[in-house]
Amino acid sequence: PLNMVEENAAEKEDSEEESGAALPNNAIPNTPQKSNARLLTLSVAAADRIARKEWQMIDAALRSHDKPEAIRQAYEKHAGFVSGCLGVSFEIAKSYCESRINDLAENSGHEDFTAMALSRLERIALTGKL
Repeated sequence: PLNMVEENAAEKEDSEEESGAALPNNAIPNTPQKSNARLLTLSVAAADRIARKEWQMIDAALRSHDKPEAIRQAYEKHAGFVSGCLGVSFEIAKSYCESRINDLAENSGHEDFTAMALSRLERIALTGKL
């Protein structure tokens, strides 16, 4: 019967939930360290995704008849993708893309190009700055 419940049972249950004592063993409360690790993992994954897409985009542009124009147009579109994936302003993403056009003029090797992209994208993802 309902009248057999202890008077303070609801309060006791609430306090157990707030302290984490009522959580099952596999439900670890969100801690600052866990949140930071998750943020880092998501940031690196987003940067990697953008860098892979960027290399595919540049590879296609380099096969174009008018390479400089194809690269410029590709990066104009890419800025929106960067902004959306990293959650930064369009201006920051646009500045990133402009810097990558300059990098491309200096270095066309896939590995260096991608490593530079990852480094900058991870910094943008973590700090919100170029």
